[in-house]
Amino acid sequence: MHVTSPVIAVRSGQFGYGAHAAAEANLVVEAGEVVALLGPNGSGKTTLLKGMLGLVDRLDGVVEILGRPVDQVRDRSVVGYLPQRQSAAGPIPVTVEELVRSGRLRRFGLARRLSAQDAAAIESAIAAVGLTDLARQPVSRLSGGQQRRALFARALAGGARLLLLDEPFAGVDQANQHAIADALAILIDDGATVIVVLHELGPLEPLVTRAICMDGGRVLFDGPIVDAPPLLLHLGHDHDPHGGPDPRHGIGLIG
Repeated sequence: MHVTSPVIAVRSGQFGYGAHAAAEANLVVEAGEVVALLGPNGSGKTTLLKGMLGLVDRLDGVVEILGRPVDQVRDRSVVGYLPQRQSAAGPIPVTVEELVRSGRLRRFGLARRLSAQDAAAIESAIAAVGLTDLARQPVSRLSGGQQRRALFARALAGGARLLLLDEPFAGVDQANQHAIADALAILIDDGATVIVVLHELGPLEPLVTRAICMDGGRVLFDGPIVDAPPLLLHLGHDHDPHGGPDPRHGIGLIG
């Protein structure tokens, strides 16, 4: 699928909760960029990420995804969003394979029968995150890191071309962090655009092309990762007091 450039445009954006503005920004993200949102606790990174998806109140400005206002985007399959505290395990027991298959169905519709091409895409996605041996295991039996990997496999199978990830490494051990980074690298090599909130760059550092460093709800630096002031790259972990399950459905939600 051809992806329009810019992929995301935030023009005079101001986002928050009720009447309280928690983040503001002017930025444009082009196709193929890998953007890290960095900053200390409460700096507004998560609020900005959610603002791009219409998941918090937009108090001012305009947000466009693929050239359309965010509230007019109808093709949910092109966007994948991973909240910070999301588990792949739900009240209905499903296997890894079934979870990943649901990402394929989300893209093409529940009424459509899965083809051999779909089956190959599902198998390939599971292999990409290193879960082939666990494909028939219930998701509830996986570790937290393995569940995050299963969610990435779901995004791979669904063909999301824009990923917005909030702390994908939160609560994930080193081995699973590298597996997630490897899965993201596959998407990036295929031309996907990634915007990711990070506590620290970790194994994603070689993949990140641009840093947006925030504090006090404002952007302090926006540019190539190699030009970012070192101090701004290590400002600490962000905990969004509003960062629990999103009260509204966004677009292209993973899970």
